[in-house]
Amino acid sequence: MGLFSAPGPAFRPARFRSPIRLHSELSLTPLARAIAGKIRKLAVAATNDARIVGVVLLLAAAALAFEMANSFRQ
Repeated sequence: MGLFSAPGPAFRPARFRSPIRLHSELSLTPLARAIAGKIRKLAVAATNDARIVGVVLLLAAAALAFEMANSFRQ
């Protein structure tokens, strides 16, 4: 047995990090989840805004229909 014949933890650097662990630490998954969460919040806000605009347009259409009906009576 020579000086460098025994593989294992004795020959690893003190701060050895396996490639699998390093890959999981540098993964883009947390960033992607954070971005997806922000997009989800923006989509909900846009949906709420669209509902408000839709209600206002329906009220405007109803008011226009009422005005047109009154103009035909006269």
